Amino acid sequence: ESGGMLTVDMVTASGDAMLDADDDATVTDLIAVAVDIDVGGDLVATGIDATAEVMIYAEGTATLTDVEGSLVDVEAEGMIWANDIDSGSTVSIVTGDDAQLDAILAVGDVDVEADGTLDLGTIETQGDVTLALADVLTDGNADAAGADVTDNVIANALTITGGNAVTDIETMVSEITLTTAATSITNTGDVTLHDSVVTGQF
Repeated sequence: ESGGMLTVDMVTASGDAMLDADDDATVTDLIAVAVDIDVGGDLVATGIDATAEVMIYAEGTATLTDVEGSLVDVEAEGMIWANDIDSGSTVSIVTGDDAQLDAILAVGDVDVEADGTLDLGTIETQGDVTLALADVLTDGNADAAGADVTDNVIANALTITGGNAVTDIETMVSEITLTTAATSITNTGDVTLHDSVVTGQF
């Protein structure tokens, strides 16, 4: 626990790791059974490896790279940048601002709630993906030339809510449910479109 800024570098714990800081925190190469991080400012975390759950809360922004756990739960009042998140079950990401996500891998459901825009690279899971967005969804892994064939969502089912535009998203899912504005989605394989409301071109 720290009353100011916290820096953690190359720590291996035989049990759980609980980190609490009143200010900003930087965490690098942390190995533990379970990881619980609560910071009063911005968080930069790289290389978190937990055999159990990873729970992260930041009152500011959260920048996360290479985070692995049996489940991963992230909440930040500010923007979230997350790359290379690997969960043995579910992933939950909640931000009070924009989000930029890529290489999100899970076995169970992936839920993303953003009070701003979502720039999406790739989410891949055996479960379902739900994106609850207060602003537009854009393609964060568009191919530089030619047809864009890089999927943004590989899952059983995709649900997008919030009533905002969805721009040039590629998917490989079997079920889609939409509450969106103008929407552009290219799906690979058979798909069922469930009860949806699209207030714009589809």
